[in-house]
Amino acid sequence: MKDPAPTVGAMRALHLPASLMSVRLMGLAEVVIGFVAALTGSAIAMGFVGSAYVTFVFIVLAAMKAKTQIQSCGCFGKTDTPPSLIHLGANCVFAVVALVSALKSTESLPELLANQPMYAVPFLVTFGVALYMVVLGLTVLPSSRRPRLVVSVGREQPA
Repeated sequence: MKDPAPTVGAMRALHLPASLMSVRLMGLAEVVIGFVAALTGSAIAMGFVGSAYVTFVFIVLAAMKAKTQIQSCGCFGKTDTPPSLIHLGANCVFAVVALVSALKSTESLPELLANQPMYAVPFLVTFGVALYMVVLGLTVLPSSRRPRLVVSVGREQPA
């Protein structure tokens, strides 16, 4: 994690223990578990991924319920991503997908790519677009729904 400070702040605002080192270790664990799950298709690794997302669901719920001013979870670096219903819904969907994958036999990413037509290019492009849409949905959409402060009434501001 490049900048763990937003996550440390969010965890402390929720009265959870946090330090820069513990947050960096959590981020590293998330990345390792995700890579192991993708590269092996292991049910155990997918179970860990699903469990992580269930944990995220409860953290987002706690943040929303506490109405604590949390700037960002730090998931997307400096981008301001406060907890929202969109965050909650995405984490629920990701948790269900990972837990279902843990319960049924799934292919590893290398196996999945090997079975795709055209050297997996269409699959990878579609995956990239979908991933970008998720990032936009979690970063831009919540901030676009916030009310904007009107600076001046009746006067145009120069661009």
